[in-house]
Amino acid sequence: NWISLVIAALVIVALPLPPISLPQRLGFGYTRLTADNPSTTLPNSGLTISLPPESERGLCLKLAAVAPEEVNIGTAGSDLQAAAAALPQVLQLQGPFYTIHTCSGTTGPALVEVDLPDGTETPETLDLYGWTGEAWEWIGGTVDPDRGVTTAQVDELPRAIAMVQTTPVVPAIGTTISQQDPPTLPEGLTEVALPGLYLGTDGLVLGEVITFEVEGVEPMPLLRNWQEDEPLNTALISDLLADPAIQQAHIQAIVARVSGTGGLILDYRGVSVEQRDAFSTFVTDLAEALHAQGLRLEVVVPMPTADGDGWDSGGYDWTALGRAADALILPLPDDPAAYGADGEVASLLRWAVGQVNRYKLRIQVHALSAESDGEIVRHVSLEEALSPFGEVQAPAQETLEPGDEVIFSLTGDVTNIIADEDAGTYAIAYKTDDGTDHTVWLGTPSFLARKLDWALRYHLGGVMIPDLLDEGNMPGVVEAVEAYRVAAGLPAPAQLEVTWTVEGPGASISEETVTLEQPDFRWTAPEDPGTYTISAAIADVSRGSVRIEVAVPTPTPTPTPEPLTAAEAACLSAAFVTDVTVPDGTQFDNGEVFTKTWRLRNNGTCDWPENTTLVFINGAQMGGPESVEVGAVEAGETVDISVGLVAPQEPGRYTGLWALWVGDTKIPGSEVTVVIQAGEVATAPPPAVPAPVTGGSFELGGHVHNLSFPYANLMHYAGMTWAKTQVHYPNDATAIIQAAHANGFKIQLSALGRPEMVTQPGFEQQFANWVASLAAAGADAIEVWNEPNIDREWQSGYIDPAAYTRLLCTAYQAIKAANPNTMVISAAPAPTGYFGGCSPAGCDDKPWMEGLYNAGAANCMDYIGAHHNSGATPPSARSGHPADPGDRHHSWYFLPQTELYYNIFRGTRQLFYTEMGYASQEGVP
Repeated sequence: NWISLVIAALVIVALPLPPISLPQRLGFGYTRLTADNPSTTLPNSGLTISLPPESERGLCLKLAAVAPEEVNIGTAGSDLQAAAAALPQVLQLQGPFYTIHTCSGTTGPALVEVDLPDGTETPETLDLYGWTGEAWEWIGGTVDPDRGVTTAQVDELPRAIAMVQTTPVVPAIGTTISQQDPPTLPEGLTEVALPGLYLGTDGLVLGEVITFEVEGVEPMPLLRNWQEDEPLNTALISDLLADPAIQQAHIQAIVARVSGTGGLILDYRGVSVEQRDAFSTFVTDLAEALHAQGLRLEVVVPMPTADGDGWDSGGYDWTALGRAADALILPLPDDPAAYGADGEVASLLRWAVGQVNRYKLRIQVHALSAESDGEIVRHVSLEEALSPFGEVQAPAQETLEPGDEVIFSLTGDVTNIIADEDAGTYAIAYKTDDGTDHTVWLGTPSFLARKLDWALRYHLGGVMIPDLLDEGNMPGVVEAVEAYRVAAGLPAPAQLEVTWTVEGPGASISEETVTLEQPDFRWTAPEDPGTYTISAAIADVSRGSVRIEVAVPTPTPTPTPEPLTAAEAACLSAAFVTDVTVPDGTQFDNGEVFTKTWRLRNNGTCDWPENTTLVFINGAQMGGPESVEVGAVEAGETVDISVGLVAPQEPGRYTGLWALWVGDTKIPGSEVTVVIQAGEVATAPPPAVPAPVTGGSFELGGHVHNLSFPYANLMHYAGMTWAKTQVHYPNDATAIIQAAHANGFKIQLSALGRPEMVTQPGFEQQFANWVASLAAAGADAIEVWNEPNIDREWQSGYIDPAAYTRLLCTAYQAIKAANPNTMVISAAPAPTGYFGGCSPAGCDDKPWMEGLYNAGAANCMDYIGAHHNSGATPPSARSGHPADPGDRHHSWYFLPQTELYYNIFRGTRQLFYTEMGYASQEGVP
C-alpha cells in the first residue's frame, strides 16, 4: 500500500509540471475568450487581446507586463532575458515587454491592441514586434493617433510582444541602367535594375539584359509582363497563375536566367482580385527558389487606390508579398499636391508600414519632369518639359532708335504657372494645339529631395529612382540623392528664372533675370548702333534668340556757350556736404551696378549757371559717363548729384575723381571721389598650421566633482584614462593635478574666466599667465575658457570669434612656454542655432567655428573643443531626435555635429569632447 501512496504522490506532484502542466491545461489563472467574451485587457498596461470578428475559435490566455528593469536585474525569466538580448539595435523598446501564455494548442488568430507611449511625437515610426522564442518578428499594425493605439491582427500569438521605436537604417538606393557603358554612378548607389526580361507563353523568360559589374553595386535583372507604350496583355499573367505546372517552369527559367546576379526585380501588372491568392503563392514559391540559390527577390506593387480611410491593393496582397520578398517597391505619384503634410503620400505610407515591414519597403519616385493630360502621366526631359514656354518672340519693330523701349516675350501656350514652395517645384499648365489641357511638374532637385524625405520620415528601407541617370534631368538631382543618403536635410525650394542675354557690337554682353511667372523682358535700345542678339534660357535650356538693329542716332546740334568772364568765374565756389550713398570703402560684387550720390553746396556769391556739369577727371571711371548735367543752383543751396556706375570685374580697391565744370572753367572746391572695393578683399595666405600635440589613439575620461576620486576603480574598469574638472580664474590647481596623477589618470582642466573680464584691457595676457601656471603644475590638457559664444560665459556685446582667437593664441604661447607637453584645447562652443547667425550678443556654433578657422585659431590649438549634451539617438543617427522640431539641426545629433566641426577646420585638427551627455533610457535613475 505504501508503494501505491508514493506513486500517487509523485503523480500529484508531476501534474502541474511540464509537459503535463495540468493547471495550465485546465485554464487556472487564465482568461478564456469566446464569442460572448471576445476581449481581455491587461490592467494598467495598455495591452488588449481580442478575437477577430470572423473567428470561430476561442482563446485561453494569460497576459503580463514586464518592465525592462526586471529583465535587466534577471528576475524576468530566462526566455525574456534572451528576448531582450536579441532585440535588434535598430529597434528601441518603448514601454514594457508583454508576455502571452496560452493554455491550449490554439494560439490564434487574434487582434492585438497596444497603447501608444505617452508623449509620442512620431507614431508613424512605431512598430509592434513579437518574440517567437528564437527571434523577434515584425507584427506591424495600424496606428490610430486619435485613439492613441496601434492595432494588428496575427495568425498566431507570439510568446511576447514589444512596442518599439524604429530608427533609420543605411538606405538601399537603386536606379535603372539599360546601356552597357552607363555614366558615372553616384556615391551610395547599392543596386541597379537591368531591364530586358519579359514573361512569355508557357512560363518562358524572353529577352536579354546587359552585363553589369561594379564593386558594391548589386545587378538586379528586371522581369516584366508589359512593355513601354504597348497595351498590357493580361492573358500571359492569367495563364501563368492558372496553371501550377507553368508556374514551376517559369520559376526554374527565372532562376537559370538570373544566376550570377544579385537576384530579380519582378514587375507584373494586371493581377486581378480573383488572382490575389494565386499570385501570392507564386511569389512565395519564387522567393524560396531564389533564396535557395542565395539570390534576392524584390517585387514592384502598383499604387493602391484610396478606400475610405484605408487603401485597396486589389490583386496584390501586400502582407503576403512582404513576408515572402526581400523588398516591396511602391511607385509614388508625380503630382506635388500628393506630398503635402496631410496629403495622399502621408496617408498611403501610414497604411503601408502596417502591411509590410518598413525596412522592406522602398518608394519609387522619378527625377525627370512629369507631363499629364489628366489621365496619362509621361516622364519627360527638362527640355520637353519647358517646351510649352515656346521661343523668343521679336518685337514688331525691326530697327530701333537709341532710347526706344521694347518688350521681348516667349511665344508659348502656358496658361498658368504655380510655384509650389512646399513641394519645391513648379506646376505649369498649358494647352496643346487641339485645345487639350496639360500640366507639367518640373523635376527639380528640391522636389526630388522632398519626395525622398518621405522615406526618411518613415524610416523606410530605401528608394528606387529609375531615371536618376537620365540625360534629361535637371542639374543637381544626383546631389539630392546623395544628400538623402546622409540625411543632410532639405534644400531650399527651387527658384527658376528666365535669363535674358543681350549680345551687342564687339564683345559687349549683358544679362538680366526675370521670374518664371513673369518671363517678359523690357529692354531699352542703347546709344551704340549695330546688331544685337537677344536670347532667353530657363535652367540653362535655350528658348531661342532674335536679332534686332539699333540705328545710328541723329546728332542734335548743341549750342556752344559763351566762355565765362573773369568776374563771372571769380564768384563760383562749391563745398562737399556728404556722401548720400556709397560711403568710401563700400564693397560690391564684381560687375555689380550701383549709383553714387554726392551732396554739394553752392557756397559762392553767385548762382551756378544752367550749363553746370559734373565731369569725370581721372582714376577709375567704372563704366560711368563722361559727364552728368547738374544745371542751375542758387547761391547757398545744396544739390544731390548722382552717377550710375559698375564695379570693375577685377577684384581690388578703386577710386574715381569727379568735379564741377561750367564750360571750360572748373568750380573751385567741387572735387569729389568715389572709393569702392570690388570683389573680395585679398588676404594673405594663412601661415602653415603647426602639427598638434596628440595623445595617440582614442581615449575616454570622466568629469569628476569629488577630487578624492571615490570612483577611480570603476572609472578604470570602464576604460577611462582621463579625469576632467573645471577650474576658475585665478585659483590654483596643483592639488587637483596631483590627485588625478596619484589615482592613475591624466587630468584635463577646463580653465574658466569671468564674463566681465573680457572688457578689461590686457585681460588676455593675465589669463594666459594663469593657464601657464596650470601647465607648469603638470596639467596634461587645458581647455581655454568655456562656451564663449553665449553671454552666460562671455560678456554680451563683446562676443566675437576673432576676439576669442586672440585670447586662445596668447594662452597657447604661454602654455607651450611653460610645458610643451600640455595639450591646448579650444573652448567648446555651446551647440545652438538659437541666435540665427553671429553677432556681439550671441553666436551660433557653426558661424562661430567658421570664424575661429578664418581667424587662424588652428595655429593655436592641439584639439578642437566640443560639447554634445543632447544625446537621445544612436551616435550615427541623423534624424529621429525626440526634441527635434523637424529641421534636423546638427546640434541634436552627435555624428553631424562632429562632421561639421571637423570639416570646418579642413581636417587639420581632431575633436576633444570635453562634455558629453546622453539621456538614459526610461526608468533608469
